Amino acid sequence: MHQPNYKDPSTGQYLLPWVLLHATKDYLDMATILDDFPDIKQTFNLTPVLLEQIIEYSSGEVDDKFRSVSIKPANELNISDRVFIL
Repeated sequence: MHQPNYKDPSTGQYLLPWVLLHATKDYLDMATILDDFPDIKQTFNLTPVLLEQIIEYSSGEVDDKFRSVSIKPANELNISDRVFIL
């Protein structure tokens, strides 16, 4: 499992949300599916850059624009946020 480093070095914010989305959905699903098939052996290779990003998200050290805009109440979205969503 891998993802490129999405962090913008000038802002410290992630440019794309894929690490967070996959970490909260796909990565756990892949591992738990194996519970239903105990005779199947599977190896998951996690790259250091992926683990670093997961750790930063889980610690609250970083965010991405997609997440920060999507958690705002609609009445708090400014014009820039609305254009971004579109």
